[in-house]
Formats: sequence, structure tokens, C-alpha cells
Amino acid sequence: MTLSKKTYLIVCAAFIGLVSVLSFVASKALWKDFDVIEENSIKNHVSRVLNMIDYEYETLVTTAGDYAGWDDTYAFVQNKNEKYIKSNMTDSTFAQLKLNAVIILNTKGEVAYSMGYDRREDKQVPLSAEIAEHVRAGSFLARHENIKSYKKGILSLKNGGVILASRPIITSEYSGPIMGTLIIGRDLDEEVLGRWAKLTRTELSLKPLWDKKEALPAPSGIEVENVSSGIIEGRTQIPDVYGKPAYVLGVRMPRHVHLQAQRTMRYLAIVTSVVFLLFALAIVWLLKKSIITRIVSIGRDVNKIGIDADFAARIRVDGEDELTMLGSEINGMIEKLEASTWQLTDTHNTLYNTNQVLLEQIEEKKQSETALRKSEEKYRLIFEYSPLGLLSFDEKGVIVACNENFVRIIGSSQEALVGLNMLNLPDKKIVSAVRKALGGETGLYEDAYHSVTADKITPVRALFAPMIGGDGLIFGGVGIIEDITDRKSAENALRESEKKYRLVLEANPDPVIVYDIEGKVIYLNPAFAGLFGWSLEERIGKKMDDFVPDENWPETRMMIGRMIAGENFSGIETSRLTRDGKMIPVIISGSCYRNQEGKIEASVINLRDITGIRKAEAEKKKLEEQYRQAQKMEAIGQLAGGIAHDFNNMLNIILGYSQMALMKIDPSDQLNATIREIMNAARRSADIVRQLLAFARKQTIAPKELNLNDAVTGMLNMLRKLIGENIDLIWIPAAKLWPVKMDPAQVDQLMANLAVNARDSISGVGKITIETGNAEFDEAYCIQHEGSVPGHYAMLAVSDNGCGMDKETCEQIFEPFFTTKEVGKGTGMGLATVYGIVKQNNGFINVYSEPGKGTTFKIYVPRCGDEDLAIDEPRPEAEHLTGTETVLLVEDDEILLKMAEMMLKELGYEVLSAGSPNEAVQLAVKYTGEIHLLMTDVVMPEMSGRDLQKRLNALRPDTKCLFMSGYTANVIAHRGILDEGVNFLQKPFIMNDMAFKVREALDK
Repeated sequence: MTLSKKTYLIVCAAFIGLVSVLSFVASKALWKDFDVIEENSIKNHVSRVLNMIDYEYETLVTTAGDYAGWDDTYAFVQNKNEKYIKSNMTDSTFAQLKLNAVIILNTKGEVAYSMGYDRREDKQVPLSAEIAEHVRAGSFLARHENIKSYKKGILSLKNGGVILASRPIITSEYSGPIMGTLIIGRDLDEEVLGRWAKLTRTELSLKPLWDKKEALPAPSGIEVENVSSGIIEGRTQIPDVYGKPAYVLGVRMPRHVHLQAQRTMRYLAIVTSVVFLLFALAIVWLLKKSIITRIVSIGRDVNKIGIDADFAARIRVDGEDELTMLGSEINGMIEKLEASTWQLTDTHNTLYNTNQVLLEQIEEKKQSETALRKSEEKYRLIFEYSPLGLLSFDEKGVIVACNENFVRIIGSSQEALVGLNMLNLPDKKIVSAVRKALGGETGLYEDAYHSVTADKITPVRALFAPMIGGDGLIFGGVGIIEDITDRKSAENALRESEKKYRLVLEANPDPVIVYDIEGKVIYLNPAFAGLFGWSLEERIGKKMDDFVPDENWPETRMMIGRMIAGENFSGIETSRLTRDGKMIPVIISGSCYRNQEGKIEASVINLRDITGIRKAEAEKKKLEEQYRQAQKMEAIGQLAGGIAHDFNNMLNIILGYSQMALMKIDPSDQLNATIREIMNAARRSADIVRQLLAFARKQTIAPKELNLNDAVTGMLNMLRKLIGENIDLIWIPAAKLWPVKMDPAQVDQLMANLAVNARDSISGVGKITIETGNAEFDEAYCIQHEGSVPGHYAMLAVSDNGCGMDKETCEQIFEPFFTTKEVGKGTGMGLATVYGIVKQNNGFINVYSEPGKGTTFKIYVPRCGDEDLAIDEPRPEAEHLTGTETVLLVEDDEILLKMAEMMLKELGYEVLSAGSPNEAVQLAVKYTGEIHLLMTDVVMPEMSGRDLQKRLNALRPDTKCLFMSGYTANVIAHRGILDEGVNFLQKPFIMNDMAFKVREALDK
């Protein structure tokens, strides 16, 4: 093999070996970094998903807190007001809040309300039995130690998980006592997982631990696994609401870094191969040109000299390298006889050149050492004079160096710190950060560090990083430490300031809303949420256009313009809409919030609810109207009394002279009949005068003690003749009727006027019922009914089944000369006379009437000797007239409904209130407990009380019934609405009467 081939072979072998070694070293050095990057990336993705889950928990906890801290919720747990459920637990509430379960527990842990929601069907459904098992009395979710307590987490069920949040029910003022627990839940379904995946931009999966196909990861931390050459997955455990492992969270991502590394390594191998190939070719070319060609030339010259034996010839010598030396040696051998001096000279020159090369190499080494010393000095100065604390430690965690700032921050000395092993420090957080650095990661520590070498506690922030040698091995680490005392103080001060001003806003009883410069909501206080129904979470970052009624936009734009111009305003009266569309009158004030540069950043709007003021003004107006009406009636009475006195004298003259004229005129004379008509007209006028005197309460009376039963019985025959044969007169006297003191003639006037009035309201065949009774009224009743006075009364009632009256007519019937009859068929003084007589005897009168349903007049006259009688306190037997049964109360008069509900609750009963029969039926269907008694008005708009009883008997056969009405029980029975012998409570009633009747109905 020739020298050229050997040279080529050696260069090729060296090329292949060098490329292989470089590729192996590069791959080992780079692959590890690529794997670390890929592992950190998948862990970050898993952390983002975990943060998303925490955010989901916090959102539910906040929503539960909003509802649990609402006064309406607090009141509902106390009295189970179904209007709260109807108004707040609607399908739209479940849908908007993305809820699938709501449970409200009382203080005993009993379920006051529970309901599920099927978002696919968009309707409410019964609560899952699995969830109900976890929220029973005494369970973990139902217990709260204090008003700030909360529970959150996932409930793992067979049919899928549910995210739950539990809060104690307190008042809107964040005070107790805790009245119960409110629990809300959201299904952990594909929709929720899809939303998490979309928000975190990850491909995730959540599998229950009971799924045996799923391998169980470590109890804590994140496991990373290369699923395939193109996919990497991070997995971690998710605990349930009890803190036990329940789910395995998996997050996958493509191995972009791995694939990019493969491409990079291929490109690196290709480029390296090309570069080294070119380099090898260049070496071969240089070897051939500089060495091989010259060696061949020397061999050729030597061969020629040997053949020719020409010792005078010389080998051609070029350059001053080893080949030149070889050529010179050969030429020397040829010239050894000629010039030994020349040989010495050539050797000297060769040594000289070699020495020069050695000197140059020594100089280069000195320059390198000098540069290294300068570099080390530069980094030493940086280390020593850095404004931050710096330290370095070896692979065992022992401090090998630290600068003065580190010593100052820690409050120690170089002697105490150098040689200290940080892995033995008592602060586990800092030990963990150092271990991370020695493991190839960056370790972070931020806390108040208690120095072990000095009695000093310093808030610090420290970063620890590994030191990696050229061989890729970690030989120690470095740390950078910053004293964050000032920053922590500033942060604490800022937090305290924010907390103070937030407490001021949240404690403000008036609703407050804060907008940014674009008109979007950035804050709502609890008073706003409580009054208008919107929470901060659902409106933050959005405009409130649906908050302003259409008719109020002009003045609203004016307010916006003033805020944009930097002007404040106050006292603007307008209206705003609640979430459910209710209009609320408010007074608005607004001010601008400016930053330190004076630029407007937000607007703060304060709203004051003036519904109460408006109500008070309306009540004042009503009282003024009643006062004016009373004054009018008083003035009319005074006027009537004055006119009647003089007019009576003139009528007396007319009647006297007419009678004397009749005595002188023959009965057959036509003038006799004319004068008799004049006398009849005078008598009728005299009746009117007597009525005026009765209304004015100025008629001459002779009161005496009497029994109304006797007085009415004595005039029944006259009354039957007065009303006619086509009308049935029914008389129902009460046993043991209390006596009264009044003129018997006045009783006759009352009965005659009321009987005639009842007769005229009946068209064709009808009934008039007269009945008596005893009545007792207390302060509570008299406050609700104007004109009544506490005391004991005898009651006289006249009822008919005639045409009835509307509300407007009822308000005017006692005014003199007011009549609904045709001209010539009534004077309009009948009921005015009744009114005057009743008032003259210190009594009062109530009217119950509806168009087409007849009329009942109830007259109450004080019991004789009432001044010696005190109002009965609650009857002695009232203590055992209380109860705990559930009563369904139905009354279309809102004021009476509230009064009766209050009385029943005072007696201890559980009350379900309904303002109409249809609402009562819905309550009976929805209510899961037993309803013991239906207490209902008889005459109502949608259906009668009897029809309502029939409807409820079909649903709840065991429910008993108590009817109540302002009409008399007998009249109602004869009209066919009620049967004889039913449980009946006569209006008006006091609490003792109601307690007795309710207990009597329940105990039958």
C-alpha cells in the first residue's frame, strides 16, 4: 500500500471517529435539556388546569355566599316563604348560574328546599338521591363552625361527579346566628371539561379512581409519561370534597420539543459531516501538496543520484519543515566530505527555528493565563459588589462563598455562613428550593427567613440555580437573595387600605355601582345585589343598559355627560329596573374617581331607594283624603242640622194651616184632595228632616238599655210587609246577646232603612238575612280598621243576595243625597241616616259587597256598661290553643293575608301563604310535607273557597278546612256556597277568635 493510500485511510478513519464522537457528545448534552424543557412544559399545563379547577371552586363558593348572605334567604329558612323560592329558584336562575343542584338546610340540618336541574331538558328535576345522602343532617357539608366557614370540592358519584360549595346562611350584614346551610352544585360533565380545556388550551381528561383501567399516580405532585414518540402526558390526583383522592387528571400535549430536537440533531449531523468532510479533503489536499508530493520528489532525486553516482548533485529543498530537514540530511550525507561546517550551520539553524516555535507557544500560554486572571477578577468584583445577596454552594449544599450584601441581609458573618450546610436548615421551604437547584431546576423561596446564625427575621425572596460543568454534571449551585421588607410593608399597607375602603363600600346601606371610563361595571356592593338582584360576578366587565328604563335614558345621558366632563352630581330622582324587571324609584348621586395624575379612571354611583318615601307620601295623601272626607261629612252634618231645625218649623206651619183648612172644606170638594196632597208632601219632607237630624246626630233620643234580639223581633212583621212577598226574610238571633243602650226608635230606623236598601238591590226573588252576635276588638284589629275602637260590641247584620256594589260606590254610600236609584225613587238619605245613628251611639259600621254577589252591613254598638269592662287579654285557654301544624292560608286581600299569617305564626303554626286559589293549588302540589288545614276566604276572584276545597281534597284528602268571610255564615250557606255545619270564622276577628276556630277545626 502506497503512502498516499495510507494517508487517505488514516484521514477517513479520523473523520468518521471524530464525527461519531461529536454526535454522541452533542446528543447526550442536548437531549437531557430537551427532556427537561418538555417535562416543565407539561407540568405547567397541568398546573394551569389545576388553577382552573380552583377558580371553578371559588366561583361556586362566591355564588353560594351571595345567596347564603341574603336577608331573603335568612327569612326563608325561618318561615319557609314560598314566594322566595318562586322568585329566586327559577329555571332561568339555574341556567344562568349553570347550577344542577340547590339545597337549603335549616338549623337542625333538615332540608327546607332542594331541587336539581337538567340543563339538557332545561327544567327543574328532583334532587339526586346520591347527593341527598351527602347533605343529610349532621353531614360534613351541612356543618359550619362560624359565619366565615365554607366547604368546596368534588363529590364523586356513580353517575358522574358534582362540584359542590357549601356556605352558612347569615344576614346581609355578615352577622349570625347561623340559620342553616346553603349548598349549590354543578355537574362535572363534558361541558365543564370542555370549557376547562378551551380556557387552558389543553387536551385534558378526568377519570375516577374507581376506574380500574386508570393507573394511580403518586399521592402528590405531577407524574410525566411519554405516551408515544409524539405525545407526552402529565397526570396528578384530584381530591374530593372530603380530601380523599377521587379523580386522575390527565393532560396531554404533542412532543414538539422532542420532534424539534430530532430535526436539530439530524441537521447538526449533516452540517458536521459536511464541514468535517470538507476539512478532511482540505487536509488531504494539503498533505498531498505539502508532504507527499515533496517526499516523492525527494525519493526521485535520491534515486537519480544513486543511479548516476553524482555526489555533486543536490536534492531540491523547499521550505524549512521536517522534509526540508530530511532533504538537508540527505544532502549532508552527500556533502559530508565537503563542508562539515555547513552541516553544523544547518543544525544550528534547525535548533534555532525549533526554539522560536517553543518561545511563541510559551508567550501564548502567558497571555491566556493573564486573560483568565482578569476574567476571574471581573467576576469576583461583580460577586462582591452586587446590590443583591449572592452565594455559591457545592453539590452537598455547603456554602463555599457569599458576598457582604448576603451577610448583611441574613444578619450574620462570613465566618458563620461559609461552611454552613443549607440542607440541614430548619426552614423546610428553603431546603426544598436548594434541593431543586441541586436537582437541575430553579428553586424559589419567598418568606420571612429566621437566621440560624443570628437572631434576625428578614422577609426575603431567593432564587437558587444549578451550576453545570462542561461534562453536563451538576457540581453545585448559586443563590440570589433580595431583602423584600419594604415591599412587604407596602403590600400590607395597600391591602389594609383596600380592605378599609372595601368595608366602607360593602357596609354602605345604599346600593353602590362603580363604572370604568367605558361604562363597564367594575364593582357592585352587597346592598346593590340585594336590592336589584345582580351579582358582581355576572355583571363585572359588562354594561348595565338593561338597568335603565327606556323613559329615563334622556336624564341618564345627561348624568353620563356630566361624569365625562368631570362634574359630580347629587339628588337626581329617577327610576331603575331590577333584574326581574321591577321598577324602583331612586335618588342618584355620582362622583368621579381620578388617579394621581388627575385623569378620570372611574365613576362611583350611589343610589338610594325611595320606595318607602313614596309609600309614606301616598299614605299621607290617603290620610289627608280621609281627613278631608271626615271634615266634609262633619260639615254636611252641621249644615244639615242647622237647616233641619228651621225647616222643621216651617213644615209645622204648613201642616197646621193645611189641617185647619181641611176642617172648613167639605170632603167632597176637589180642594180637599189638593190640600191632602200638600199635607202628604209635608209629611214626607218631615221624614227627610228627621233623617237629616239623625245624620247630624242632633235628633232628640231617649236611650235605654235593651236587647237587640227583642227590638228586631218586635218589628219582623212590619219588615216582611215592607220588603214584599217575593223576598224571603231570615232571622237568626244570637244566644246570650250582650245588651246595648240606645233609643228603640233608632233601632226601628236602622232596620227600616237597611231593609228597604236591601229590597231595592234585589231584582225578583231573593233573600234578606238579619242576625245578631257578640264581638270583641283589640288594639291590633283597630289599627288595621279605621273608625273602630277597642271594646265589647253587640253586632247587628243585614245581608242580601242582590246586585252588590263596586269599591267606588261603597266609598260614597254614607254621603247625604248620594243614590244609585233612578230620579224620584230615592232621596239618598237612607244610609246616611244609618251612619248618623251608629255614630251617635258610639258604634261603627262595616260594609262587605261585590258586584253580583250581594251586600252585608254589620253594625257594632257598644255593650251596655262597657266603660267598666276592659279588653280581654288573650283567653286563658290560649296557651293550649296554639299548635305546630301546617296551615295553607288563602286570602285575596293582601293586608288581611299578612295580618292572618302573622297571627298564625304567633300561635306557633307553620304557614303557607297564597294570594289566590291557583297559587294555593300550586303550593299544595309542590309542598312535600303534610298540610293539616286549609284556611280560606269564601268569595275570591278565580274560584270560590268551596271550589278550592274540592280541588285540594282531590290532592290531599286528609286536609281539613276552615272558611272565613265578611258575609254571615248563614247567608253564605243559603246561597249554596257552603253546607250547614262547616267550620266558619266570621270577619272581622281577633287573634283569640281565630285561635279557637283553628284549634276547633283541627281537633274535629
